[in-house]
Amino acid sequence: MARTSKGTLYQRKSSYGNVLQTWWLEYFVNGQRVRESLDPKDKKEAEKKRKERMAALQTGNEAARLRAVVRRLQDTEADHTAAGASANDRHVS
Repeated sequence: MARTSKGTLYQRKSSYGNVLQTWWLEYFVNGQRVRESLDPKDKKEAEKKRKERMAALQTGNEAARLRAVVRRLQDTEADHTAAGASANDRHVS
């Protein structure tokens, strides 16, 4: 099992110094820094996703990781639908 840190949430700044809304997760696996966008703009939701991600990494539970990815994709799809994007405009980055 890989050694991982507890992870840290943060928000990045734009080139103009403005704080961007998206929350990011930074953690270390076997001494290597990993950064992931958590997408939510709400800190509580970002904290929930951080805990899910860290639990999946700590246990090596691939199923938990995949559930987190599916939830993130569903959230992205819901955001696009709410924003009125057409089916041709939808993609996941």
